[in-house]
Amino acid sequence: MKRDRVIKTLCLGIAHFIDKNGYQAQVYKKHGERIRYLVTDVTGQTEHFRLKYDADVKIVPENKLGRLWHTVATLLTYRPHNVELYLTGYMALPYALLAKITGRNLIVILRGTEFESPRIKLWSYQLALKMSDLVIAKEFHLNEAALGLRLGHKTHMLHNCVPDVSGGMSPYAGRTIDLLFLNTPRRMRHVLFLVDVIAKLLERNPGLKVTIAGFGVLDEKYNSIELDYQREVLHKIEALGLKDKIELKGFVRNAPELMSASKVFILPADVIYCNYALLEAMSCGCVPVVADGEGARLVVEDGVGGFVRPLSVPAFVNAVESALQPEMWERYSQNARRKIDEEYSIESWYAGISSIRNKI
Repeated sequence: MKRDRVIKTLCLGIAHFIDKNGYQAQVYKKHGERIRYLVTDVTGQTEHFRLKYDADVKIVPENKLGRLWHTVATLLTYRPHNVELYLTGYMALPYALLAKITGRNLIVILRGTEFESPRIKLWSYQLALKMSDLVIAKEFHLNEAALGLRLGHKTHMLHNCVPDVSGGMSPYAGRTIDLLFLNTPRRMRHVLFLVDVIAKLLERNPGLKVTIAGFGVLDEKYNSIELDYQREVLHKIEALGLKDKIELKGFVRNAPELMSASKVFILPADVIYCNYALLEAMSCGCVPVVADGEGARLVVEDGVGGFVRPLSVPAFVNAVESALQPEMWERYSQNARRKIDEEYSIESWYAGISSIRNKI
């Protein structure tokens, strides 16, 4: 077999290829591994990020038969060692079957909402899990759910990591955004609560520059995640008279640049460990203000490199105002970057995934 036809891992079920996928593609390539991604490209952004990271990405049809055909063709042509499955629900089962029929190692990745599906859909997904050779959980509650299904013998935790995405530290005075939220607005991230926090901050300091990015509902082609909730957030912003006081964005291609222009990154979510945008923001020197959610204190060193607070408007307001004090910001910003460099580097992620795959 020709060398250029050898693929070590085939990644299935990714809706769009963006920075977080590019980080992994880049570190695989650095270590001489060829990874192919089959992506449905629901946001129309994949080609931009494929070129940015020079990644092996193939855009496949969104319809089920088209995706299956491309998957079968890739499996038979390239015979990858591993299949990483990111799908949830009904389609996870046929893809798992394909991997096992063709003799591939099946690695199922748990990312967030896998166990929230209706019963029949969940049953189908659980069968795929039981067929897997390895299960990798990115969050603690997902690891516990897998253990509850008696998958402990093949389940491993591996948190998200990022490279140094700062491109050089911007000084406090050079950052034009005071407060940044950059995530898909979802109920579990309490964005309605965040609007209340911002309203109070703007009441006390009308000159504050605030950006909320990630509204799929603002894009021409968007990922349909909790769109009703996103509209509810936008309605609340307008009802409170904040529409002209908050910069609202949809999907952004330049997340690290936006973060490098921001002083404080805010995330009032139920799950903090290890939100990609949070890790990126800390790498860019943003001071994080986060809810005391799952794994928060493992990522953010409260009182050292950021603030961990209960979901209380006064508590969040006070934390943001403290973080915006220049001397405190300088100290916390440096500590936030150090935390990522020491514990959440993409090289440590590669070492982790390599060790896990060696257990097959």
